Amino acid sequence: MKLKNLSYLLLVMLGVGFISSCTEDTNSNDPSISVTPTTISTQVDTDFTVSVTAQPGDLALSSFEITEDGSLVDISRVFINGTQMSNNPTVLFNSDTNGFTYSIVIRSKSTGTSSNLTFTVKDTDGNSDSASTTVNYDGEGPTITFNGSSPITATPGGLFNVNFSMAPGSSDLKNLFVFENGELMEDGRVVSITVGTDTYDLGFSGIDITEILASGGQNIKLLLRAKPEAGLNSYTIQLYDQNDLSDEFSFDVSTGNQLNTIAGVLFNQAGPSGTGGLDLDNGTGTGSASSSAEIRDMGVDDTIPVGEENWRRQVSGVNGSVLRYIVPGQGGVSESFTFDAANYDTELVSLWDGGTEFSVSNPINVGDMVMVKNGDNYYLLNFTEVNFVADSNADNYVIDIKH
Repeated sequence: MKLKNLSYLLLVMLGVGFISSCTEDTNSNDPSISVTPTTISTQVDTDFTVSVTAQPGDLALSSFEITEDGSLVDISRVFINGTQMSNNPTVLFNSDTNGFTYSIVIRSKSTGTSSNLTFTVKDTDGNSDSASTTVNYDGEGPTITFNGSSPITATPGGLFNVNFSMAPGSSDLKNLFVFENGELMEDGRVVSITVGTDTYDLGFSGIDITEILASGGQNIKLLLRAKPEAGLNSYTIQLYDQNDLSDEFSFDVSTGNQLNTIAGVLFNQAGPSGTGGLDLDNGTGTGSASSSAEIRDMGVDDTIPVGEENWRRQVSGVNGSVLRYIVPGQGGVSESFTFDAANYDTELVSLWDGGTEFSVSNPINVGDMVMVKNGDNYYLLNFTEVNFVADSNADNYVIDIKH
């Protein structure tokens, strides 16, 4: 009887143990995390933003990490709620252990291959959840190339052409935008676009080229109307494709009044009275000390013996004139610049900035170019002749003058 009761007791104890083992307390609620959007389209080296939300299960959250194709993302590429990520993985503190929503800005890779970003949260017991975003990189962008030199010259309110070429990348071309001094150019001043022998009237700045040039082209001309005021203005032409990838180029347009071109003769200062100076406004010879002269000849070198050529062939400014050499290829002056290339007064202002200042010139040679500034007036001089007159002080320069 006692054995029977003992057997019964053992069965009861085994049953209790079995029930206890089957109902052992477990953590049935793991953390959760989500991300939006789940797909990103971007370009290389470009910032994009995702929103990540995490909630704890039965235990507090402890850490958060971001990986890309299985590797931890460099913290230099990640900003969380406006602050650069300090560590990856990062340990969670304070209220973040009870859940969070992060606005995360991530810098895309420098190579355009698709990748998978995974955001993982863990709790204090190591339970985790992950959510992913696929990052797709747009294809190759379009190209646009300026086929000209800057600045372009135009009369105030006049028409001028911009020559360029463009080609699509991975998708067809879509739009051209013309900006003037940083603002979209006024409607009515973007006149037409010419491709080969075909011209399309426009009249507006945002140009839909889907039907015209979706596949690009060479030697394209865009006809624009300059601002009505004289001055130097900056322009940018932006090209977009169907994926909103873009390229652009910039140039300046100089608008001003047509320069007057006159000829003048400046005589040796040692010659007859009333010579040796030159009025650059009308090309009239004056005395070297005349109030109407802007430049003067420096006369003869008295140290040279009689019978030898002693004309110095040097000029200087008078009455407040400042002189500068204009030398193609130096000081910012274009290597291709010529006297004939200057046609508008605003060009002289920019040309002046590239000149080299002097007080008395070196001996003048044919082809030398000099600029003169007197007050607000600019003059460009081209010495076309340097004439020695034997046994006389009638030596002279023949000068073309633009002002």
